[in-house]
Amino acid sequence: LYTDFIVEKTRVLQLLMIASVLVCYAYIFGAMSMAADRIKSLIPVFIIGLGINIVCNLIWIPVYGATGAAMATLVTQCTVFIGQWYVVRKFLLFTFDKSSTGRGFIYFFILSGLAWYFSIQTPFSSE
Repeated sequence: LYTDFIVEKTRVLQLLMIASVLVCYAYIFGAMSMAADRIKSLIPVFIIGLGINIVCNLIWIPVYGATGAAMATLVTQCTVFIGQWYVVRKFLLFTFDKSSTGRGFIYFFILSGLAWYFSIQTPFSSE
């Protein structure tokens, strides 16, 4: 009865779930920066993230609607995460264990891939 509505909202939720994982990591890096009194180092990261979010929303919302807003959120959170990771690594002289970092990225991509795979297997999928 409402399959088109459900498919669209399912895609929005999938994108926002992936973005929420990045927000969790951003909280960790933000807390580390705050503890080291390097919050000012994050201001450019947040300004860039804000600019990317505004531009993506202006482009994608008229075309894709709520899905476009979720895509803009995901792109913004990826950008902010990468920026915070760079700040923590550079200014706090924090070294990341390559095997742990690699496992974290692999875990993230496996979960994202599984979410995508199961999304196309749902009975609500229009594909």
